[in-house]
Amino acid sequence: MRLIYIANVHLPGNWAHSIQITKMCEAFTEAGHEVVLMTGMKDGSDEEIFSFYNIKNKFKIIKIPYFDLSAKGSSSLNFLIRTLSFFLCARLYLLNKKYDLLYFRTPLAGLFFNNFYLEVHQLPSRIRGRHKKAYKKAKKIIVLTRYLKKELIAAGVDGAKIIVAPDGVDLEEFSSDSPADDVKKRLPLLPGKKIIVYSGNIHYHGWKGVNILLESLEYLENVICLLVGGDQTEFEEIKKRSGSDKVIMIGQLAHCEVPPCLKAADVLVLPNKKGNITSEYYTSPLKLFEYMASGRPIVASDLPSLREILNEKNSVLVNPNNPRALAEGIIKVLTNKLLAEKIAARALADVKNYTWQKRAEKIIGEEK
Repeated sequence: MRLIYIANVHLPGNWAHSIQITKMCEAFTEAGHEVVLMTGMKDGSDEEIFSFYNIKNKFKIIKIPYFDLSAKGSSSLNFLIRTLSFFLCARLYLLNKKYDLLYFRTPLAGLFFNNFYLEVHQLPSRIRGRHKKAYKKAKKIIVLTRYLKKELIAAGVDGAKIIVAPDGVDLEEFSSDSPADDVKKRLPLLPGKKIIVYSGNIHYHGWKGVNILLESLEYLENVICLLVGGDQTEFEEIKKRSGSDKVIMIGQLAHCEVPPCLKAADVLVLPNKKGNITSEYYTSPLKLFEYMASGRPIVASDLPSLREILNEKNSVLVNPNNPRALAEGIIKVLTNKLLAEKIAARALADVKNYTWQKRAEKIIGEEK
């Protein structure tokens, strides 16, 4: 089958959607399909992109033009113009081209195409006619959580064509232990310190809970908190807000460089906040599956979205938005070696059900 994935994403880039899209293209390729990824924001050679994401099963990447007003300032109108012009150019490009299936993550694509699968990662505050049209036209709709499926059904979508497929992980990226030792040697860590690791967006007040993690350090002794991700602006905000000598920020890394940092941890933290609908019900964090694959114990917020994957057997779940509760969960792991080993081993076993390959098979395994 010839599958064309159309997504206007930066390549290469550390954004979660860029990682997920390229990994899914690889998984579809590994499943035996001919895959083409079309984007307007390709900023490197194919080989540079494949190396950045550690892509072994390669696919074709095509750059197409679109109309971009971002240089004049960011706005919802500019985003709409960019998106619509991108899909219009994609449609023109595909005239007289043969393919079996189109794949999108943007409902607006439904205005331009037929015969497509649509991934829905969150719902708008108000479901409008264009969304309903896209949902109706889509052959299949892929969602990350059961809650999203429930909401789509309530909006009138046929539940029979909705596939719940959480995100995934490349287990081969976590197969070696030696790089973790190299990370520990490079970091300015003092003897006896335990390493807490958080990976991803480090916006201080964001729904991913970085401020909760940093505030929890007040209740912890003999620890170093390693933040993997973020840019200079976020670094300055963290420094201003925390002022803690317990924090080390190493910035954004190529995706292939993240696993050693996770495997160097004594505990991995997922402090998502309650009170944000994406955090509570929509998200299926890439870092969650990478944490599980690292073989290190996880302390996470007790939220419905995370509960779809985590439980008391493969993690320590704590009251969200509560720095002291988070610290107590971390202490529980750091002081109970048997518990830490038990939940880490169970998470590693559980994550084998969440590879990109299994996700691809679940989504289009029935397609010929």
